Amino acid sequence: MSPAPACLCVLCGLPAAGKSRLARELRGHAHTLGWRTLLVTYDELIPARDWQETEWKQHRKTVLMCLERFLRQTHTLSDQTHTLSDQTHTLSDQTHTLSDQTHTLSDQTHTLSHETHTLSDQTHTLSDQTHTLSDQTHTLSHETHTLSDETHTLSDQTHTLSDETHTLSDQTHTLSDSDDDVWRRFEQMLQQQSVSHTHTHSQPLVLLLDDNFYYQSMRYQIHQLARKYGVGFCQVFLRCPLHVCLQRNQQRSQSVPDEVLLHVCERMEPPNPRNRWEQQSLTLDGTDRIADLQKLMDLLGSALENPLRPVQDESQQKEADRQICASSILHQADQTCRRLVSQAVASAREAQASPDVLKALAKELNELKTRFLQDLKKDVLHRVSVFPEEELLMDVTAGFERRARDCVQTRVNIAESPDHVTNAFSF
Repeated sequence: MSPAPACLCVLCGLPAAGKSRLARELRGHAHTLGWRTLLVTYDELIPARDWQETEWKQHRKTVLMCLERFLRQTHTLSDQTHTLSDQTHTLSDQTHTLSDQTHTLSDQTHTLSHETHTLSDQTHTLSDQTHTLSDQTHTLSHETHTLSDETHTLSDQTHTLSDETHTLSDQTHTLSDSDDDVWRRFEQMLQQQSVSHTHTHSQPLVLLLDDNFYYQSMRYQIHQLARKYGVGFCQVFLRCPLHVCLQRNQQRSQSVPDEVLLHVCERMEPPNPRNRWEQQSLTLDGTDRIADLQKLMDLLGSALENPLRPVQDESQQKEADRQICASSILHQADQTCRRLVSQAVASAREAQASPDVLKALAKELNELKTRFLQDLKKDVLHRVSVFPEEELLMDVTAGFERRARDCVQTRVNIAESPDHVTNAFSF
């Protein structure tokens, strides 16, 4: 398989883990190799503010749409360029063939001039060959005009792509004003970094996606995009302790709230190379400056040399999507159950339960959590086929909450203080 014209590189990790700094260093090294780069910084496309969760998710979908539109236009123009190149080579071969035939006919003409006393049928044969050459010349002329027409067609298509860029606001009129802002910022990002999707280049393009990408499902969406357009894909995870990120965050000019950082840390799902689609992944220590970028450049080179194959069988893709969604649900359910167990034990302690009761309660809740997750694992694949991920997660959380509340009420005599029970499961 030929090298990819582009690759998508996911940079993931906690806020303040050093992703932006790493992205700048990667761009510098890539440029020394003659590679083009596009740094897509999610914080610039979706500026921090008090977004509702549904708004935030919609903006992330809009960023995906921006990336897909960019890849689609780049992919279309690349295909047209390859087609024109193939047609040019074909015409060149035909020209060489005609040249050889012309030389052959010239030799025959010289031979005929020295053998004028031969039979008249040889003269007629030469005449026939001359007519054949004339026909081939006319054919070549026709093919030349055809190639010229195709060249003009490609030029028109290129102008069409350029026109599509200028009419972006018309194509996205159904989006909200804030989504329009995302599209506008993405186009500005392309202009500022001098990256165009309406001109062909021989150098590969590396798209560096700078975001937390704390859920596996977030990164898998990028993998699907790379696979759809047959480009490379890789991941870089910057592992950095929470306390270091908190310290760095306080030193930022635009820091994020500590609770946001804690929220991301609780939900972080690092890349797992045991998953086939995450094999092109690299984990780095984000506490210090990355001294040797060679491993990273090798990863990018490998991603470019081994582009993903577009999915031919949609059923395979759907099954892979279900597996990814199920894995994400199980992980989030485990995190939620752990948090609820901790809250329940803390509530019982506040109700002045004895140490023996607390110990027995903790044991019973953990056993309940284990059984609950085992049962969930048995039918989660079926349930993700029926319910949306958000709705399923809410249902799973409510189910465990009910069972745990019953367990607490049975073990701890706090019926006269129901607020303790209620507070144990607020989240």
